[in-house]
Amino acid sequence: MLNPNSQRDIIRRSGIHLKKGLGQHFLVDPGVLHEIVGLAAIRGDETVLEVGPGLGNLTFALAAEAQRVVALERDQRFCDLLRDRLASYPNVELIQADALFFDYSSLGSGWKVVSNLPYSISTPLLFQFLKHRDRITEMVLMLQKEVVDRLVSPPGRKTYGSLSVAIQLHCQVERCLQVPPSAFWPQPKVESGVVRFRLLEKPRVQLANEELFFQIVRASFSQRRKTLRNNLSRVWGRGSQGARFWEEVCLQVGIDPNRRGETLSLEEFAALSN
Repeated sequence: MLNPNSQRDIIRRSGIHLKKGLGQHFLVDPGVLHEIVGLAAIRGDETVLEVGPGLGNLTFALAAEAQRVVALERDQRFCDLLRDRLASYPNVELIQADALFFDYSSLGSGWKVVSNLPYSISTPLLFQFLKHRDRITEMVLMLQKEVVDRLVSPPGRKTYGSLSVAIQLHCQVERCLQVPPSAFWPQPKVESGVVRFRLLEKPRVQLANEELFFQIVRASFSQRRKTLRNNLSRVWGRGSQGARFWEEVCLQVGIDPNRRGETLSLEEFAALSN
C-alpha cells in the first residue's frame, strides 16, 4: 500500500485542496495497480490513454509498459503537479483537457484505454468511447460498483438499461476485480470494480439502422414502470392510434407489447428496430 501520508504530503506541498464535486480519490494500493496493468496486457509498442491521472500512481505503472501514454487531466493544479512528477518519463504526454470534449481522433487508432475513471462522468465517458470504438482495441477501467453492475446486467434486472444494451452491443464485458474503499485515498463511500472491455469487430446483433435501434432502446426505458406499448407510443404516435401501431409492430416480431423494456434482449430490440 502506498503511504497515504506521503500522498497527503504531496498534495499539501502543492497547495492543492481536493474538490469533492470532482470525486478526487487516488488509487494507492500497489496490488490493485499491478492487477490493472496486468489485465491490460500492454505491449511495448502500444499507446495507452489514461483519463484523470490525479497524482500519477497508475501513470507511472503504465509508462513502464507502454511505448506512449496519453494522460488527460482536467484540473490545472494536478497538471502542474504531474509535469514535475512525470518529468523523467519522456513517453508520457500530459494534456490538460476535459475528457468529455476531447478530440479522440487525434490519437490515431489502435490504442487502449486504461484508467480509474472519474466516477462523476463515467457513464457519458463510456458513450464517448463507444463513438470511437473503431480506434480502440481494449479498455480496462475502474468504475463504481453500481455502474459495473449495469454494464454486465442481463435482461430482467433493475440494473439493466440503456447503458447495458449499448455496451453489450459493441463489447465483450468481463468483471475482473472488486476493489474496496481502502484501496483509495481519501477513501470513497462506494465500492469499486475493474472491468475489461474487448471491442467487437461488428455489433453483436445485425441492425438495419443503429440510430433507430437506440431511439427505441431509450424510449423503452424512458419510464421503466410502463409497458413497451405505452413508452413507444408516447414517443412516436399519439393516443390510441400510436398504441395500436406499436402493438402491431411488437406482435409481428413475437414480442408481447405489455412487456417492459427491461425484459427485452439485444436480439428483441434489434427485431423491433429492424
